[in-house]
Amino acid sequence: MNERIKELAKAAEYWANTFEDKSRYQEYLVETFAKLIVGECMEQVWYTREDGINGNVSEVIKDRMKKHFGVEE
Repeated sequence: MNERIKELAKAAEYWANTFEDKSRYQEYLVETFAKLIVGECMEQVWYTREDGINGNVSEVIKDRMKKHFGVEE
């Protein structure tokens, strides 16, 4: 698993533990992890915009996210 994903999972676990309603821990964990992943994706789209794009925007963003999260096809 990509190191960044591991870091986000640990962060989600940390934040899920801060909620008072422990009976909803799993829900908080999954929701927080999803929000962190979406935030990372939004950041990558922003960086792609900052880099300036020549060519297919969708391909550039897809490739950037794959590289960032260590996803291989």
